[in-house]
Amino acid sequence: MDEQTEHLLSESLKEDIELYSRERKRVQKLISSISGRGYARRDTILNIIFLMGILILFTLESTTELIPSSLSLQLGVLLVSLKIVWMIHINARFNHFQFWILNSLEQRVNKIYRVNRAQTRALITLEERVGHIHDITVPRSAQHKSPPTQSKSSPKRD
Repeated sequence: MDEQTEHLLSESLKEDIELYSRERKRVQKLISSISGRGYARRDTILNIIFLMGILILFTLESTTELIPSSLSLQLGVLLVSLKIVWMIHINARFNHFQFWILNSLEQRVNKIYRVNRAQTRALITLEERVGHIHDITVPRSAQHKSPPTQSKSSPKRD
């Protein structure tokens, strides 16, 4: 390879490495923002609030007669229903993020495939050009000479 080709390949490789590094940092930042401590802390607080609400309703209903039994039961079912809706929301957010990651990977693989296909075509074209140059530069007498073949009869060993 000549120096210009090596320089172009090294520049292309540097660009690919920089692109990969930027994309990796972006994905890491996104992952940390989605599944970071802020969300885990908020989820823990909401879980504690739901649990405390249900325990308070159960305690008030069983120890005192401040809240009627049916109202306490309805409020408990409401809190549990809200918790289930919250869990569905968290699961949907996770599934959306997972889909986004898989979609990004698929797009990246398709892009790599297209680049690979274009490079393969360019390589075939280059090989054809080099082959034509080879046909022009090699003397005709050298092109048609076949390599010497060995005779098929070999001495027998006893």
